[in-house]
Amino acid sequence: PDVELAATDGELSEDIKASLHVFDETLSQLQSQCATIEERLRKSSISASSFKEITTAVPVLNGDVDTLQANVDGVTVGPDTRAHRKHLTEAVATLAERVQQLPHLLKRKVDEASTAQKEEGNKMYKAGRFDSAIKYYSDAIEINR
Repeated sequence: PDVELAATDGELSEDIKASLHVFDETLSQLQSQCATIEERLRKSSISASSFKEITTAVPVLNGDVDTLQANVDGVTVGPDTRAHRKHLTEAVATLAERVQQLPHLLKRKVDEASTAQKEEGNKMYKAGRFDSAIKYYSDAIEINR
């Protein structure tokens, strides 16, 4: 019986290591997604369709990070996997902090872009170019949606 228990513990340890490896890969993918969104938000101009894509992607990313954190927290570790899990937990927490900042960055960028479109619309209106003014105002409204 003791030999069977040792084998089971060894198999369990291998399963845990395999799970942690999968979590490493998932973490890497989520970090890449976050970096892509951050990069898109740093651009000087963003289209209305890009704003919509980012607005949709942020909550999904946040949910994926929360799921990963729950999965990492749910892993029972032994002495040989404790450090790996600790590293993952810390890395996921850091990513979660970055993801929590994305809505604030997005709102600021939306406000900037919308204001710029409204200001251009005002210039066109004052210049008597009403069709152009309408386009800029419409773009500002679209960005805010």
